Amino acid sequence: MVLILLIAISLLANAILAFMISLYEFISLSLNEQADVLWKGSYLGDRIEDAITVQLFSISNFYAELYYDHCRNEIVRIRPFKSRELLDPYLQHFDIVHKLNE
Repeated sequence: MVLILLIAISLLANAILAFMISLYEFISLSLNEQADVLWKGSYLGDRIEDAITVQLFSISNFYAELYYDHCRNEIVRIRPFKSRELLDPYLQHFDIVHKLNE
């Protein structure tokens, strides 16, 4: 029981840290560490760009795109940003009416 409680506390602490990280702290992390933070954030959507899947996440007070190459089975890039203009490619795929009815 104590082990389960410690694991739960550790998971909660990691999730809280993901939402408290600044853009500059995020940029200083390695690619693998950035990916770990993204998995604790909010997934918002995806799109395809030149056979690469680009997934959008919301973290703390910024967004990040994760570029995944299916052929190589690897994350090739993570691009964090604050500019809302970079959200435009996702808006055409986002059905707000459907989301509101969920």
